[in-house]
Amino acid sequence: MLCQPCQSDCSTESTSNIYDRTLSSSFSNYTNSGQPVSYTYTDPYVTSEGFLARDMVYYGSNSSVQYTFGCGVQNKGDYGSASGYLGLGPGDFSPATQLGIQNFSYCLGPELDGAIYFGYDTISSGNSTLLLRNSLVPQYYYVNLTGIKVGNQDLDIPSTSILPQSDGSGGMFITTTISLTYLEESAYKATKDELINQVNLSQTDGSEYDLDLCFDISGVDNPLDSIPQLTLHLNGADMVPPIDNYFVSDTNGTILCLAVLPSTDVSVLGTWMQTNFMMFYDLNAGALQFQSFNCSSLD
Repeated sequence: MLCQPCQSDCSTESTSNIYDRTLSSSFSNYTNSGQPVSYTYTDPYVTSEGFLARDMVYYGSNSSVQYTFGCGVQNKGDYGSASGYLGLGPGDFSPATQLGIQNFSYCLGPELDGAIYFGYDTISSGNSTLLLRNSLVPQYYYVNLTGIKVGNQDLDIPSTSILPQSDGSGGMFITTTISLTYLEESAYKATKDELINQVNLSQTDGSEYDLDLCFDISGVDNPLDSIPQLTLHLNGADMVPPIDNYFVSDTNGTILCLAVLPSTDVSVLGTWMQTNFMMFYDLNAGALQFQSFNCSSLD
């Protein structure tokens, strides 16, 4: 969370979205052996340095908890109108852990809209896959990615590339704080090569956008029609995202890029790939349910 005194890149659209501890009578530093604890959050686009803080949070009709959160005073990146990032992993400081919630769901819209729900019942229908935990990387929920299909072609990917390994590497974790999806290098190469094989468009340089696989769509009508369907095979379910979840174009409509990048050791299911899916986490059952949904229609 962006906090006062904000010393760098306090680029929220409203200063009222920046937490000011001097206005709270219930604020306190989170301490270890009596000492304040420093804290750093980093993703590919945002860095925040500060300290762990505690304050009273009220939720539901009459519930409250002394809530611990990261208070960023040295920040880099564009937060837009938001006051910070909400991490939903299984760590000690996640909302589900601190509020004692056994299930939650969210639905991410394409225009930074959508909704999040804590404590609601399961979705009425949809696909279901196991939620996995990695004891060496305990801050994330993982899913078992068993394969990838491009169009009608299942890719030949070594299982060691996509399944969790004993040293903590591998596997695919889900995040609500990283936009792009990342695939382990050999899985990414197989996906990229097959897309190049199937897409009848000219490649072009996408380094301006920090993306790897891009096509020239100048003068092309309905360019997404040229892109094959990507399917992520999960244990017990297939995730079939809309094409504009994994291909993005520039504002001029001249370049179309794959919103997926390679990773050296772990795959990441980013927020763009989850757009317009209702994602329901049943922590008691250790399961993730998901179904297509118009997230922009939610309040």
